[in-house]
Amino acid sequence: MKRIGLLGGMSWESSIEYERLINEETRRRLGGTHSADLVIRSYDFAAIEEMQERGAWDDAGDLLATDARHLQNAGAEIIVLCTNTMHLVAPAIEAAIDVPFLHLADATASAVTAANVDTVALLSTRYTMEEDFYRGRLESHGLTVLIPDEPDRTRIHDVIYDELVTGMFVPMSITVLLFAKSLYAAYNGIEFRHHSSEAGLVFNWLYSSAAAAGGTENVVAAILYDPLGAAMLMVVGVVSFCVHLFSTGYMAGDKRYHLFFANISLFTFAMLGL
Repeated sequence: MKRIGLLGGMSWESSIEYERLINEETRRRLGGTHSADLVIRSYDFAAIEEMQERGAWDDAGDLLATDARHLQNAGAEIIVLCTNTMHLVAPAIEAAIDVPFLHLADATASAVTAANVDTVALLSTRYTMEEDFYRGRLESHGLTVLIPDEPDRTRIHDVIYDELVTGMFVPMSITVLLFAKSLYAAYNGIEFRHHSSEAGLVFNWLYSSAAAAGGTENVVAAILYDPLGAAMLMVVGVVSFCVHLFSTGYMAGDKRYHLFFANISLFTFAMLGL
């Protein structure tokens, strides 16, 4: 088993998923009580974010490069940077180490190509969407990369930094974000797949969309709901069915029979819609 060096904590809400998935894959392949051999450098993300905001990318690159070298000295045989955005300083890291560096854009491009997709929408932090370090790397693999316009870029960036990196999973924010993704994908004629590790921690979103093209216009219908919503849908459905079934015999001789069922049906429809 090879020892893997992880540069994480940016934020830990996402990097903890890397560790979980690596360990799960190790157990799947080796079985028993096997787990991954990891060496981890986890940062205080507030310090990293401050460097990002003031554009101190050289300082950030020096920091990550030094620690990548430390991971190598600790026996790491490959280095993984557990964040897309900080790949902006990937060249500094690669120059500081002698072991392989797994670039996430290369891994992403391989997965996308294997899925027979050649056009992708890149939705991430503002730095990742607006700079060329990630988009250009994807394009070097022959992919067409689309970036959303404003104000969508700002909205996506704010959801990531104000909510996801702090462990907040606001259903409305996730719903708007996922619907924006589906709308953007349908409008540009590309395949949409949701693989957000942050959102996946709480919500396993079920996605359904239908698009019809007429000239240059696309019409998109999308349904997004989480397990709690699905559970409530079942509860309301079962209770309303029981009420209807009971009332069929109870109200059979009442002259307001039809009015009652009209009202109860309207109420049930409204509850299912909510």
